[in-house]
Amino acid sequence: SFIRRYAFNMNKVVKREKGGSLHTKWRSSGHEGGCSWLIALNRKRESKISAGTSKTKRKKPKSKFSHVPDGAWYISKIADGHAQFCSSSARITSEFLEEQPGFRAAIVKGHSTSLPRVVNNMSFLQEFAKANAGSHVCCQLDDKGRFFRAFLSIGSVVSIQDALLPVWECDGTHMKGPMYNGIFAVAYVHKETVGNFAWFLANCIVAGLNLQDRPTFCDRGKQLGAQVVLAKVGLKVHLKFCSVHIRFNVMDTFKSLKLNMQSVKNDILALQDASTTAGFDHVASSIEGRYPTGISKIVADQLVEEQVFRYLRSIHPTDWCVVGYMQPTAEEKKWLADSWDPFSSHGDPLTLFGVRTTSAAEGENNGLLWKGVRNKLVLGSMMTYCARAIEVVQKRKV
Repeated sequence: SFIRRYAFNMNKVVKREKGGSLHTKWRSSGHEGGCSWLIALNRKRESKISAGTSKTKRKKPKSKFSHVPDGAWYISKIADGHAQFCSSSARITSEFLEEQPGFRAAIVKGHSTSLPRVVNNMSFLQEFAKANAGSHVCCQLDDKGRFFRAFLSIGSVVSIQDALLPVWECDGTHMKGPMYNGIFAVAYVHKETVGNFAWFLANCIVAGLNLQDRPTFCDRGKQLGAQVVLAKVGLKVHLKFCSVHIRFNVMDTFKSLKLNMQSVKNDILALQDASTTAGFDHVASSIEGRYPTGISKIVADQLVEEQVFRYLRSIHPTDWCVVGYMQPTAEEKKWLADSWDPFSSHGDPLTLFGVRTTSAAEGENNGLLWKGVRNKLVLGSMMTYCARAIEVVQKRKV
């Protein structure tokens, strides 16, 4: 039980290939392309030398197992197979393994180390949901029974969403910003993928978060693909693009031009802040004149020149500019249709209350990183998030 649960936390599967009173063999395998290992344990037999034999015969022969008490378990074989890009120790010794608290807890009767170190994640999440009304939890395994991903939202936090700023921000844990009301939902996944983002956003909807009538800020990453997936099953999410990420993308796309980052930032924020079609066109015209030089690249086997102005014009105003956030007049609808007909928007016009970046989510992510969330197993990460959520709620007195 201990070994299986510990392996589950480490994203591995453990099978007991052989078992008995004197010999046990355990084999573990990670995800495809991961490391695997085998450990064989033997129990030392009791000595057959009787007390009535001669002193010479009663003397036990010296061997490498002489220090092992009769009836005790010892490691008879270790076989570890490292994946090509594994960065761990090349070869583990029996002596090193025997000193590990987890291993000692697995074979030493009454060893208490297993109690705080081993958890059953699914049971914990289920108990958490029972103890916290309105909370939503979801834990999934892969086809081999290994941990795959987990979701958690706290019901008491979700229940007050209508009293807070009606703008969502969505991001992975990589980044800063003070103006936020706290994280409402968190997921523990292996990487940022379209499937994981779709699963996460769908769980947010099931948890009661109102995504259908509020803007969700994000970078232009996997969330776009997730939006398409959710739309196929009738779930609507209104994505808005972070202005800071657009600046990052411009600087990266046109890095060969060695643009001034502060100048680019000011121009992008000015374009984002335009509240009228005339104001937008004026700022766009200024940007076109300020960055006349472009870069050449191959698109569909053709050499084309891309400029900063054209790059920004390829992003629909409804996705990131104030003029696109307001309900358009008939004149503005014509302006949008004439200028952005080839480009689709990723949501309806919605009020943003002055928000234009994902800095809040990034700021909270930064706080979680300082709490060591990346260095913990699943349960530890979830508990770190819960503690952080309590801190934010108490601080803001919501």
